[in-house]
Amino acid sequence: MKSSNPYFILGICIAIGAGVGVALHNIAIGAGVGAAIGAGLIGTTLHAQRLYREAKGNLSKEGFDIPTHHWFRTVLQPLLLETLNERNVRESGILSWPAVEGIVRAHLDRRANLGYHLWGLVVLFLWMKQWGITAPSHAEERPEIPLVLPTSA
Repeated sequence: MKSSNPYFILGICIAIGAGVGVALHNIAIGAGVGAAIGAGLIGTTLHAQRLYREAKGNLSKEGFDIPTHHWFRTVLQPLLLETLNERNVRESGILSWPAVEGIVRAHLDRRANLGYHLWGLVVLFLWMKQWGITAPSHAEERPEIPLVLPTSA
């Protein structure tokens, strides 16, 4: 799975490290701020890409998967269970608690590898908590939907 773009990340690091003064100068002047910052990041990214290829001999990019399946069964299990508990899911008003509970149980019982799905849910719930996002007052818990787990091929 190709997921990471080291050129872009390296470009942002360089832009932050070396271009902050230029960006702040442009903001102070107030002329073309978005364009100046955007052009600076793009230019820096292209420069970083060229430097990276020269240093690594033009190797192709490779991403890596984060081991969410393992993490949620071991070191991040407390975070998973605390974040996706019955109270939080029901109060969110956007998901059915029995469905979420079924997904969590299936993953923890090793009946399915749902780490990526759970990662998305954990991030969503932590984001909602951080920014105080709640469902509209007229929202009700979703109706019971049968849980269908993916089958192993």
